[in-house]
Amino acid sequence: MIYIIMGLSLLFMATGFIVTEKNAKYLLSGYNTMSSEDRIKVDIRAYIGYFRKFHLFLGISLLMVGISLTYFINANAGGIFITIYPILAYFYFVTTGSKYAKGFSNKGQTVGLVVLAGTLLIVIGLLGYGMKEDRLVINSNGMELTGSYGETLTQSEIQSMKLVNQLPEISIKTNGF
Repeated sequence: MIYIIMGLSLLFMATGFIVTEKNAKYLLSGYNTMSSEDRIKVDIRAYIGYFRKFHLFLGISLLMVGISLTYFINANAGGIFITIYPILAYFYFVTTGSKYAKGFSNKGQTVGLVVLAGTLLIVIGLLGYGMKEDRLVINSNGMELTGSYGETLTQSEIQSMKLVNQLPEISIKTNGF
């Protein structure tokens, strides 16, 4: 988890430096599709400075808080944070970044915010669904592990059953999180 947090943080910080005033007309979404007349209405120099500061703050704060949550609480807390925090941060970024473009309708901003809100709801729903406890149901026909990646084993497929005090070491995880 630590490597994922570090990689994601580096990606956000690098994004702040990759987009410059010179290449913004090629790389910056929305700005790259504007006409030359519309680009004049955007204070691109100030926006790029804001863009860089935002992404540096996002990367550094994601690194510090994500590692702290993973280390002091658990990997699930760190994973939830690095999943939800960037979406909320971009919600703020889209809302506050519009001040650098004068004379445009807020239709694009509204669409962006709706997409981010929808994404946040889907992510929260998927996290909630994935965090549900699985159940082990044993009956006369065999056993069933319920959940999103559940499995049913018939009595003929089971070689032996044993009650142990702790989980065995898990060597590989193929599904879920």
